[in-house]
Amino acid sequence: VEQYQPETVVIGVGINIDNRPDSLDSSLTGHTIGVAELAERSVLLDEITRLTLRAFRRLQALVEQENFSEIVADINTRWGEARPVQLTLNSRPEPLNGYFCGVDPEGRLSFTDNLGTAHILEASHVALLREV
Repeated sequence: VEQYQPETVVIGVGINIDNRPDSLDSSLTGHTIGVAELAERSVLLDEITRLTLRAFRRLQALVEQENFSEIVADINTRWGEARPVQLTLNSRPEPLNGYFCGVDPEGRLSFTDNLGTAHILEASHVALLREV
């Protein structure tokens, strides 16, 4: 198991191919979708793996070229307006509920809790962000 270090990036990715998590947990209905539902044709696992790794290589190259601002702009554009999320922080066992507001130029998470307090959180402090 990787442990956080400033020079290390640990990426965990879960890609739904054709499973239906909402069939086991109704709270996920409308929040999850599988690649099989989106694709117009049958998609092979090898193809998904290849495309995912290609995207990671592109992101790594942008970071190495100090073009992180391009990644941040893309994240914030794709995420759109603030949406409700549940955050689990490394420093506290109970999750926080509020709104993900984007990523700042240094890669920190911008979050507003349900009381309206704005927080800027280092990536290393966030254990899990789940859209709710």
